[in-house]
Amino acid sequence: MADEGCHHRSQRLVVLYGSQTGTAQDLGEEVARKGRRRGFSPVELQAWDDYDVTRLPEETLLLAVVSTTGDGEEPDNMRKSWRFLLRKALPAGSLGRLRFGTFGLGDSTYPKFNAVARRLHTRLKQLGAKPLVEIGLGDDQSPRGVLGDFDTWCQSMWPALHALCPGVLLPPDVNRPALEPLTYDCQVVKIYTGGAGDDVGDAAALGHRAAPDYPNAQEGEEEDLDDLPAFYQRPYGARNPGPRPFPARLLVNKRLTPDDWFQETRHLEFDLGGFLEEAGQGRDEDKCGGPKGTRQERQPYQAGDVAYLYPENRPNAVSAFLRLCHLHPQTILRIRRLPEGKALTGLTGPGDVPSECRAATLFRRYLDINAVPKRAVLEQLALLAENPEEREKLLELSSPEGADLYHEYCYREKRSVGEVLQDFPSVRPSLSRLLSLLPRLRPRAFSIASSSHPLGPFPNQLHLCVAVVAFRTPYKRHRQGLCSSYLASLSPGKQVPLWIRPGSFLLPPDPQTPLIMVGPGTGVAPFKAMVEERAAQRKAMASAANGRHDVGGKANVEGEGSVVSNRPPPYEWLFYGCRKEKVDFYYREELEGYTLEGKGGGGGGRREGGLVLVTAFSRDRADGSKLYVTHRLQEEGPRLWPLLAGEGGPGSDPVKNKELASFFVAGSAKRMPTDVLNTLKGVAATEGRLEGKEAGQFLDGLVRARRYCVESWSV
Repeated sequence: MADEGCHHRSQRLVVLYGSQTGTAQDLGEEVARKGRRRGFSPVELQAWDDYDVTRLPEETLLLAVVSTTGDGEEPDNMRKSWRFLLRKALPAGSLGRLRFGTFGLGDSTYPKFNAVARRLHTRLKQLGAKPLVEIGLGDDQSPRGVLGDFDTWCQSMWPALHALCPGVLLPPDVNRPALEPLTYDCQVVKIYTGGAGDDVGDAAALGHRAAPDYPNAQEGEEEDLDDLPAFYQRPYGARNPGPRPFPARLLVNKRLTPDDWFQETRHLEFDLGGFLEEAGQGRDEDKCGGPKGTRQERQPYQAGDVAYLYPENRPNAVSAFLRLCHLHPQTILRIRRLPEGKALTGLTGPGDVPSECRAATLFRRYLDINAVPKRAVLEQLALLAENPEEREKLLELSSPEGADLYHEYCYREKRSVGEVLQDFPSVRPSLSRLLSLLPRLRPRAFSIASSSHPLGPFPNQLHLCVAVVAFRTPYKRHRQGLCSSYLASLSPGKQVPLWIRPGSFLLPPDPQTPLIMVGPGTGVAPFKAMVEERAAQRKAMASAANGRHDVGGKANVEGEGSVVSNRPPPYEWLFYGCRKEKVDFYYREELEGYTLEGKGGGGGGRREGGLVLVTAFSRDRADGSKLYVTHRLQEEGPRLWPLLAGEGGPGSDPVKNKELASFFVAGSAKRMPTDVLNTLKGVAATEGRLEGKEAGQFLDGLVRARRYCVESWSV
């Protein structure tokens, strides 16, 4: 029994991670690696949903590392396990043998900060498990980031674990780094030199060759999106059918801001022709949010959905990395995943890179050569350093004691593995080692800025509003966001593999139910889609009420059972903020066309429109004072409060009252979401005469009812 201590020299340790973007998986791998070094055996590392959770009552030691995604939701690779743990049939003492530790990854700008880790920790205790230490809550907003919070948690977790298991002897060299077994084997099948002397070589010996002047990395490469490996894993809840992403063809890529403006923001339009034929009729109906009785199954996506796009590394970055590896772009590589790699990484199934491809293809499409290296990567590189001073410096950077130095050198400067190899030239890893160390390129999520409703303006397209990330580090190094700069560089006709999946926002079933949206900058993207979608829904319902529903040129009688409140407009309130009205007021003409006044291209307003557009331009005031969306929210508080609480105030349960407004927020995660929440609390106190605690409870009720929801992102 765990309560009696673990006196066996061989003690099993289970490490489970729930990861959406890979960070929780990285930390889970670090926990498993250190557990092996500390004498625990066997150490089983898996994603939650790859582990047979029915075995959990038999386990004695569990360390869980989980992130929170979306609107306080569990990651995709944890959803099935979480549903199992929530079963009411599970006895209260079913996990009585288990001792566990929980570390969560989150962002305190979200109302549901680290909600998944908190819920998991509570549920395991309800089932009889006993915590080893207090729950660790990693925060992106911490001065040292999630990694610093993780180190603090480990400092109490490991001693507690060894105190519980005195039979597990701590090896004397526990802190001595060691090379991990390779997870992949990479061999050169054919070395392309650009001449007649092509031959077969050893990948490990390439570091000793002279680096020639290679052509552009993309030269001569094929673009066969039909041959996609397991690299393109289907995300949970994806609306795409089958195991592959949809190759969306780019139609339009235009800049929204003037060329001389510091922020480049682009509007992209993709063709989804053929998506519907592939999609069939299957739909995640509880996330569609359309009015009952309408043909929502004809839509490839719903307003509020998110597109996951796969970026590619920039050609100049790929060429530079290939020169660093002394590889010609056309060199053919054969790749094999080693059995040991499955145990070390917790991955199952086929490999996540092709079994054979050109060097340029591997480094352009699959390996994240621009990623900031993890501490574990620096440790492995240190062991390959031939120069003792370089080895010592890398070991310091990779140690918990060197966390501040690592934060300064890697994190703040956003140094890539390639730049580290340039700074430490005596480190010359083999291709097999690089393939085992480098992370894979992951898809990036973007809120969809259009509606695919059959009666909407763009039923067969998908639009994005993308701010191109570009900045200088503290040491004046110029950096670019990988995916945003990649999208900005694309020309019409390019195919981009993408998934579509539900986002955090859940639209009210009735398109006449009030909706309050706060979306400064590119945060306006999902709300532009919602305005278009709800207007199309109201148009469809009006046609159905008259016995007509014109979809695709065919007359259909629909609308029976539709939720129609016959509420007068306005139906949507959009608070939009930017710096200057004439510079970065995105989609002004389109949005004003849906307003009651009908400014811009609406020609007197669209009949189905019902939008109140409230703007705040922070740099346009003559006196130099700043005006933000939170100021506008305060001003409109008297009109917004009855929409949120009802004419009679918050006496009725907001969870049950479906006629009241929802409040959605999207945009930068720096300060805006927190400022909006505090402003809304002020409105509740002023207009609703609620005390501080009562105002907080009212907003908590909105969050529980999914009537208050935030989607924010960090650079």
